[in-house]
Formats: sequence, C-alpha cells, structure tokens
Amino acid sequence: IRPVTDDRPYFFENRKWAQALRHPLNLLATSQYNNWSGTFMALSFLLSLGVVLLLIIFGYRALAPRPPFMTLAAAICYFGSIGLGYMLVQITLIQKGALTLGHPIYAMTVIIPTLLVSMGVASAVVSTPLFRRTGVRWMGMAFPALAILCVDRFFSARTGLDSSHLSVRVVLTVLALCPLGCCLGVCFPLGLQVFGKNAREVIPLAWTINGGASVLGSLCALGISLIFGF
Repeated sequence: IRPVTDDRPYFFENRKWAQALRHPLNLLATSQYNNWSGTFMALSFLLSLGVVLLLIIFGYRALAPRPPFMTLAAAICYFGSIGLGYMLVQITLIQKGALTLGHPIYAMTVIIPTLLVSMGVASAVVSTPLFRRTGVRWMGMAFPALAILCVDRFFSARTGLDSSHLSVRVVLTVLALCPLGCCLGVCFPLGLQVFGKNAREVIPLAWTINGGASVLGSLCALGISLIFGF
C-alpha cells in the first residue's frame, strides 16, 4: 500500500497490476470496490485496435496500385509511432501542466493549442528551401535536446511558480512547450515527403494510420499511467 502522489493520482485504483498482467482474464473481473477502470480500459483498447486494423486493411485493399508489404509496414511503424508518441506526450504534459497552472481545464486550454499551433508552424517551415538545405541536420541534433531541456526544467521548477500570477504561468508554459511542439510538427510532413517520392500511393493510408495510432495512444497513456505513473 502506497500513498497517492501527483504522478500516480488514481486513488480509486487498488488492483495489483503485476498479477493482472500475468493473468489477462483478471482484467474482466472487478475488485472488491467494484472498480471497472481496468476492464473498461482493456475493452476500449481492444475495440479501438480492432477498428483501426479494419480501417488499415480495407484502406490497403482499396489502394491502386497497392504498395509492397514492406512499404506498408514501414508506413505503419513510422506514422503509427508519430500518432502514438504525440498522445503519450500530450496527456503527460496535461497531467503535469495541471499542477503548474492550477486546474486541468487550464492545462488543456493552454497545452493543446500551444502544441497544435507550434506543430503547424513547424509543418509550414518544413517545405521551405532554407529548411531543406540546413534544417534537417539542425532540427535532428540541437533542437530536440533544447526542447526536452526546456520542458524538463520548466516542470522541475514548478514549486517556484506557485505564487506567480496565472498569466505569468500561462506565458511561461507556452514558451517552454513551443520548441517541443516544433519538434513534433516536423516528423509527419517529412514522412509525407519521403513516402511521396518513393511510394506515393501509401500517403492516403498514412493519415489513417496516424489517426488510429492517436486513438490508441490515448488509451496506452492511461494504461501506462495506471501501472507505472506519469
């Protein structure tokens, strides 16, 4: 038995997940406190996974001409990782941001638009000649490290911001997340450019893969946080 912390805020969760993972059928059983969180999470993930796989299969069959299977596998790995990773990052930032900004609603209304706008700006910059000449090397080395450092330092210094005005915390949150959003925003358009040159027919399916992985990513984030914390 351990006390609830900010990284593991599920005070209602009393399931022993190590045992449940050894025996997956235990997820279909409730606890003594009628806790259906694990059951709902597992069923939602399986249902979503089935729908996503059906969309990919039917989408692949509808392509003309059909790309080689290895090309499809590469597209699933690349664009699926982008959607999965984005949701894992976003949900974690919302949980951490709620402590900094004071409320989950504040965190959602600040973090989600900041990430989306900065990702959109980065996506637009990717297509410029300047980026094609020097941007890939620079973005691939220095900028991701800077983005991770900004986010880590910002949330590590959370206790020093508790007495600051909400507007100050909002501005600092936006400034800390913009570099990270820019890094997240270049991956998808770069992938479209690469596949557009070598396997143009897979591009419509890339959007399906990315969107489906985003749905699965939100459920994965919930499951990971329940077991390991944020």
